[in-house]
Amino acid sequence: MTAGQLRESVTLEQRQEVDDGHGNTVSSWVPIATVAARIIFMRGNEQVLADRLAGIQPVIFTLRYSSQTGPLTTDWRLVDARTSEAFAIKSIVADERRAYLQVLCQRGVAT
Repeated sequence: MTAGQLRESVTLEQRQEVDDGHGNTVSSWVPIATVAARIIFMRGNEQVLADRLAGIQPVIFTLRYSSQTGPLTTDWRLVDARTSEAFAIKSIVADERRAYLQVLCQRGVAT
């Protein structure tokens, strides 16, 4: 993989408890870092969820391994910086040299 293939920009977001300004805390997605990525859209499918047909789109993000992407877990989500579309993380696999991360996500599901 070359650096030129990481053409897209994605934001790593983590769910955190934040102050709402009135003394309460609310759960909100907080941006952690914006990194370069390669995005590959796989063939989508449909599933029946709660008696409704839902379209599911698997997507593979390739990120360069760094101190920003190292703590990434399936509790986080990725947001396409260009379209602001959110993707739920399903699995994270590092390559054998820990140079890149392959992040399998889904579009069309709750994050």
